[in-house]
Parts: sequence; structure tokens; C-alpha cells
Amino acid sequence: SLVSDDQPHNQKTVPNMNRSALILERPFTVRMPTSGQHLDVGSYPGYGNRDYAQYYRIKQVKFPFDVYSEVRTQFYPRNTWLDVPVYVLDTTFYLPVWVDEGDYQVQFRNIAENAPDDFESMSRSNAQPDANTDLTYHLASDEVSVEVIGRLYDFEITDIADYNWELVFRRYKGSIAPTWISYWTGTQDIDGDKRGNYSQFTVPIRPGSHPLQGYKNVAVKTGYHFKFDFKTKGNMFGPRD
Repeated sequence: SLVSDDQPHNQKTVPNMNRSALILERPFTVRMPTSGQHLDVGSYPGYGNRDYAQYYRIKQVKFPFDVYSEVRTQFYPRNTWLDVPVYVLDTTFYLPVWVDEGDYQVQFRNIAENAPDDFESMSRSNAQPDANTDLTYHLASDEVSVEVIGRLYDFEITDIADYNWELVFRRYKGSIAPTWISYWTGTQDIDGDKRGNYSQFTVPIRPGSHPLQGYKNVAVKTGYHFKFDFKTKGNMFGPRD
């Protein structure tokens, strides 16, 4: 079994390459194949490396955190076994913003067609890892290591104390009324959609960033403070977060 690794949206400075990255408020996909190597075909005719879907009753996945369905119409509480149709290879879920950041293990199990009706009462030890090559087992299990990760986004410069920039951020000289102009990190939002700002209003601020006539070559002089804002998704584990 596999869990998708959302590396393009992983903002950790040192990503954990041994765990799939799951990003808050983003979709992720689990894959539960029905084909693979089972018992040696020489000793057990009909086995070997092949598709075993016809021998499955159901596939199940369990997350140790809350999830939504892909389109967020169905909520699934944590630690609930979720049925996946046998012939569905990939299933997409959505990670809510309230899930705590950290390391988790996602559990999978496949139930054989000839499993007893009360298999739900079986403990996890009644499942054999990877494949039930011991034919006394009716369940095969797997688990995948994942890491839930938050996000830092929407950085914007909202004011510069340099007097040459006063009328960029203020409606008139000496005013405290803002123009609501900001300089953003790029022209796309957290998920890659267009934010609506022009490329001129992006950082770094440099000659050509000033929008007013006669200030084309003006940059920000050293020594002046500026104000900024940004947003986060994730836990505040301490006062320094």
C-alpha cells in the first residue's frame, strides 16, 4: 500500500524522506493494489505474482486522524476502518486543518473472501503483514509512515517607512488611511491559484517596484523599517511558534 507524498507543498527545511508528507487542508491519495507476489507458484499452483482481486471481500484503511472525502462531503473520524471497493486502486481524501502536526502510521488491511463473518472482532495480530502466505490468516495488513505538516503562506509587505514610499501605502501625505497596496511573494496564492496582484507588486522590492510616475528607479533606502504580514496553518506548540 502507498500514501501519496506531497513534496511540492512540503515547506520543511529538512524534509523527512522516510515519511510521506501530508499537508493540512490539501488532498492526498492512498493506493491499495490487489496484485503482487504471493506463495511460490511452483509449490502452490494458481498463486505466484498475479492479481488476486477476485479473492478479496473488501479493502480497508484506517487513519489515526480525522479525514474528509475528496470533495469534503463525507467526514470520517480518526481510528475508523474505512471500506475501499476491491477494484478501486486509488482513493483520495482531504486533510482537515485541525489535525495535529507530527508523525503517524496509516494502517491498511485486506480481508479475504473466505474470512469468517465475525472478522471485525479479530485483533490486529490476526492479520499477517504484507500477504497472508500463512493460509491460516484471513487478513493481510500493511502500514505506511506519514508526517502531517502545516503551512506558511501569504507573506506580504504592507508598509515602508521610507518617505519615498509614503504615497504607495497612504492615500495622501501625512495620512494614516491605507491604500491597501501590498507587495506579495509572487502572484499565486497558497494552492497556486492567481491572487490578482500584478507582478510589479511582488517581492523583492527593487527599482521598478514603485508604481508612481517619477519614481521608477527608486528603491528602499537602508535603515527604514517596514511592516509585513503572513498566515500559518498548523499547531502552536509554544510561545515561540
